[in-house]
Amino acid sequence: MEDLYTLIKDLKPLSSKKDIGLLILNRLTALLKPNYASFVSKENDSLKVICQIGDVTPGKNIFNKETSENIYDLVCEQKKTTTLKLGENDLFFFIPLIDNVPESDYEHGMFVLNFPNGVLNLDDEMKEKVNFICDLGSLALSRILIPREKKKDNVNNENSSELDLLSKVQVAISGTNQNKKILFNVIEDVNAIAEGKTWWIDELGSDITLVLIAEAKCEGLPAALINGYILGLMKGLKGKAEIALKPEEALKYLNKELNLVFKEASLLVNAWYGVFNLDARRVRFANANHPEPYLIGPEQQVTRLIVEKNKNTNSLGLNVNSDYAEGNLYISSGSKLVIFTKDLLEKAQSIGEKHDPYWLPQVLETVGALPLSEMRKSLDNILSESASGTAFGTSRLALLLEIPS
Repeated sequence: MEDLYTLIKDLKPLSSKKDIGLLILNRLTALLKPNYASFVSKENDSLKVICQIGDVTPGKNIFNKETSENIYDLVCEQKKTTTLKLGENDLFFFIPLIDNVPESDYEHGMFVLNFPNGVLNLDDEMKEKVNFICDLGSLALSRILIPREKKKDNVNNENSSELDLLSKVQVAISGTNQNKKILFNVIEDVNAIAEGKTWWIDELGSDITLVLIAEAKCEGLPAALINGYILGLMKGLKGKAEIALKPEEALKYLNKELNLVFKEASLLVNAWYGVFNLDARRVRFANANHPEPYLIGPEQQVTRLIVEKNKNTNSLGLNVNSDYAEGNLYISSGSKLVIFTKDLLEKAQSIGEKHDPYWLPQVLETVGALPLSEMRKSLDNILSESASGTAFGTSRLALLLEIPS
C-alpha cells in the first residue's frame, strides 16, 4: 500500500483538474499498461480532452463525435466501469469519475484506456486498487470545486457540501449499506470525517466480524485522504486472514504502513481493533492509544475492555517496532459494546467545569437496556445537550455493537 500513500501525498498540493487527472492517469497506466489513455470531460455540452498519455493517433478516428458523446453519457449514467471491444485488437476500458453526494452529483469526467491486442488483465485485487485510486482522484477533484474562502468557524453551515464529499468514501468503503451479522449502529456527524475520525466493519467467513475505529490528528482534505488510506489498508488486510484474525498482528501491520505517514507528515493515528467470533461469543482485541470500549452486560452492568492494566501502547505510525498486546474475552449474548473516540469521550466526562468519569457509565447503565437503534438516539440526544457541557464544540464518532442472540 506504500504506492497508495505516495498517491495521497502527491494529490495534496494539486489544485487543477488537469494536474489531478494527469496524476491519476499516470497511476492507472503504470498499473494496467494500456496503449494510450485519455482523461475527457464534458464542458458546455461538448467533450473536451483534459490530458492524455501515449500515442492516441490510432484511436482518433475510431469514434465520431456523436458516438463518443453517447458512450460518455452512458458510462456516466451507469456510474460504473465499462469495456468495449472492437475487432481483435481494440479493447477500450472506460472509467467514470463521479461523486454521488446527497442532493448533488459531481461529474468530473471519464478515463479512456486502450489495450494492446485487445487484452485487459483485471482481477478482483487489481479492480479494487483501480477503484480506490479513482475514488481518491474523485475526492481531490471535488475538493477543488469547494470555494476556498469559506471560514472554518462556519463549517457546520457553509461547508456542508464539502463534508458530504468527505463522508462519501466512508460510506462506500466501510460498508454502511451492507448487512452485517453483528448488530451495530453509529453516532456520527460529517465533521467527524473532516477531523480524522473513521471506522470500518467487515466480515471474514460466516462467523467472524472485524471492527476498527481510528482517529488521526488532522483536519480537512488531509483527514479525508488519511481516512481513505486507512480504509484501503483494511480492505487489503481482509485478504490476509493470518494477520486479520490476530489483533496484535493487525495493529503491527497498520503501524508499519502508517510509519510512512509519520515520517513524512508527523501524523499519528489512535486505533482500536477487534475480532468478534459470534458463534463462540468471544472477542479478541488490541489497542493503539485509543480509549477502551465500554461493555454493557445483559444486566446493564458497565465495565471497560482493557488489554492490560497500566500498559501504555504507542499510536500507530510512531515507532515501526511497536508491539501491541491482545485481550481475549467471552461476551454474553445481548451484551453491547460502545466505543468512543478520545475527544468525544473527554467531553462526555466533562460536566460544566468539572471532570466526572462516572457520569458516562451511569448514562450507559440507563440507556443500555434499550434496543440498539433507540439506544443510539437516546445517547446522541444526551450528548447533544450543550447546556450541560457534555459534547459541545467537538465532532462525534462512536460505534455501538451488540452480540446477537
